[in-house]
Amino acid sequence: MGRRTQVVLAVLLASIMAFGLYLLTPSESKYRGHSVSWWLEDLHEAVGSHNADEKERAVNAIRGAGTNALPVLLHILRVHDSPAKTLFMRLAGKRILSRLHVLSANQSRFEAALGYEVLGPAASSQVPALVDALQNDSLPNVRHYAAEVLGMIGPPAEPATSALIVTAKDRDALLRLSSLGALNRIHPNPELAIPAFMAALDDPDQSLTRELAANALGSYGPQAKAAVPILLRTLATNAAAGAALKKIDPETAADAGIR
Repeated sequence: MGRRTQVVLAVLLASIMAFGLYLLTPSESKYRGHSVSWWLEDLHEAVGSHNADEKERAVNAIRGAGTNALPVLLHILRVHDSPAKTLFMRLAGKRILSRLHVLSANQSRFEAALGYEVLGPAASSQVPALVDALQNDSLPNVRHYAAEVLGMIGPPAEPATSALIVTAKDRDALLRLSSLGALNRIHPNPELAIPAFMAALDDPDQSLTRELAANALGSYGPQAKAAVPILLRTLATNAAAGAALKKIDPETAADAGIR
């Protein structure tokens, strides 16, 4: 297939995609003259360029949209690239994609997560839908972002605790990390969370996961005393174990030479 034919096909597919997206994307109201999707892209660019003024402008617009932005954010988070879009992105090349402002679903999910981070607890009404994405979506990347967003919602996402404890043991290392991070930010009932963090101290893949688990256990203080033996055992391999031990059991930490 010649380059000219590829470009023609790319343009044709772009037209089909644009019409399809128009039919499938939730109706968006305007906030300060632009849609939520536009502000998410603006926020993404401001974060990437470290433009504080542009970032503040986008953040204020998304906060102004408030809960009206949530259907759009959830749609972006859960959408999958169609075979036609995948083919179009492969044929078009970076220059055409940039000119048409076409993002992959994965790139768009990052923008949706930025929006959820701005709204934080105000997105708590979507906890059930995010739990459904966490548990049931076929794409690991969607499940990862669902966990991330639940953490951004914080303590109001406590109903997601049981689901996050399950995904904290998933075979996907990134999902385990994001699930534990969400549990850490939600800070749920210690009887539920502490065993999950203890198990993660022996995570097989990532030192970052093991350190996150140790820090999370430390945040529970003496309530996490059951973790002391594991923390002592992993002192040499977990950079966060000593600090966690000092918060949980200062006497044992001193006996182990931790100052």
